[in-house]
Amino acid sequence: MFTSGAVEISRDAEAQVLFVGMGAGFMNTYIHHVYPKINITAVDIEPKMLNTATKWFGLEQDERHRVIIEDGVKFLRRAAENGPQFE
Repeated sequence: MFTSGAVEISRDAEAQVLFVGMGAGFMNTYIHHVYPKINITAVDIEPKMLNTATKWFGLEQDERHRVIIEDGVKFLRRAAENGPQFE
């Protein structure tokens, strides 16, 4: 994976990360495996993306990594109404 090194992040970093539109899930899968204290929520409107990410790119969901099939704009509106949850 290519990273620019512009942002230094410790392997022990703790955060709540949100991906709106996950594509094939590579970035969230990478973060899930490399940073064990980061919790990831990915939102994608297309169920086929979850199927593709799981079947072909090794995406695994667990207590730190979840995927929600929903319109990202609707999810963001609701999240904004409920207050800060993600960094």
